[in-house]
Amino acid sequence: VASVISLFKNESIDPVDLPEYRAAEFMVRKESLKLASVEKASLFAAEELKKKNEKGEKISEEDVDERWVSKFFDEVGNIREEKVLKYWGKLLAGEIQSPGSFSIRTLNLLGNINTEEAELIYNALNHALLVSPPIIPDFKFRENFGFIFFKNQPETYENEVLPHYKVEMLSSLGIVASSSSTIM
Repeated sequence: VASVISLFKNESIDPVDLPEYRAAEFMVRKESLKLASVEKASLFAAEELKKKNEKGEKISEEDVDERWVSKFFDEVGNIREEKVLKYWGKLLAGEIQSPGSFSIRTLNLLGNINTEEAELIYNALNHALLVSPPIIPDFKFRENFGFIFFKNQPETYENEVLPHYKVEMLSSLGIVASSSSTIM
């Protein structure tokens, strides 16, 4: 406040010495970083949608929910790792392709996990086959669906056992529920 009063009294003060100036500079820098992250994730989403379009996959004409987009931008704005921004770009592409595919709760979860956890989720679900009804009775994921994990592609049908610590990590994140004998 004293520095602002000094300005009104025509006293000479270097603007850099003003906390208001430094705060504005800090906010501009912070928002610039957020914008750069949002733009990178959006570019990755555009690349992903282009690939999907080239494969002949249908892209919805429906708009993505504005609340979802706002939450997406809030979450992705805090990410700096390019590898993670690619995952977020794929998520955005999936939501654009089929609005409503990913809930705001999903965005909250993903915004609160680290890179290792994000990669575990991505890799585990990327190498899983969703079946309904479950073909292994005690291997369930939410209600009447089940996942079977494979080493490479589902066509090989080689079951992969996830190490216990990874199952526990997925469980602690709420992705799977596990007990001593089953993964649900």
